[in-house]
Amino acid sequence: MLFGVGLMAWPALHAHRARAQLRAALLSHADELLTDIALPSSRGGMLTVEQLARGDGFLLVVHTRFLGGQVSGLDQQRWTRSGNGGSWQFSNPVRELGAVVRALRALVGQQYLVHHLVVFTDRTTFDEEPPPGVSDLRGLDAAIREILESGIPKGDGDPGWELIQQLAAPSGSEPRQRRQRAELRQAQGRWVRLGRAVLVSGLLASAGIWLIALLGTAAG
Repeated sequence: MLFGVGLMAWPALHAHRARAQLRAALLSHADELLTDIALPSSRGGMLTVEQLARGDGFLLVVHTRFLGGQVSGLDQQRWTRSGNGGSWQFSNPVRELGAVVRALRALVGQQYLVHHLVVFTDRTTFDEEPPPGVSDLRGLDAAIREILESGIPKGDGDPGWELIQQLAAPSGSEPRQRRQRAELRQAQGRWVRLGRAVLVSGLLASAGIWLIALLGTAAG
């Protein structure tokens, strides 16, 4: 029965481990990392940034998707994830990050190269070649290296980074957690069903053993 409970809890545990793995990978290439911040948009309002890494002449803005399976429609406004007997559409994460990248470039000018990275936390396959800056955890380190090798550092960017730190406001983790909960509900379907099946089987087995023992006692 404990095994069944573990199966139901697996998606949330996996998400926690994925965040830790992503943080470690980013800090292996970057000097500083800001998490769950909001930056002013050039069009007004605030933009939520999940993770922003700063390294030697570069900024890397990272958003995570707690999804896996087959992803299609990469040239569309909404991508489609298929697997586990169903499909689910979600906003094109590369286009979503475009606004964040433009805002960062407006803030730092030529001081930094600004890159983006969308990370799928589960095993993901694509029906066509994914756009640059899209990876799952298996290819995370290689994706970061490829991004950083794609341009030459701009030079001294400390003033730009200081400006970002001054303007950044804590966004809280609620925007990320809201999306994570929605995506985890999709992933949890099969694990919850399997966990419930294991629990029911365990309960039935326990009831059967108890009933046999009871009948044996009565017969004695």
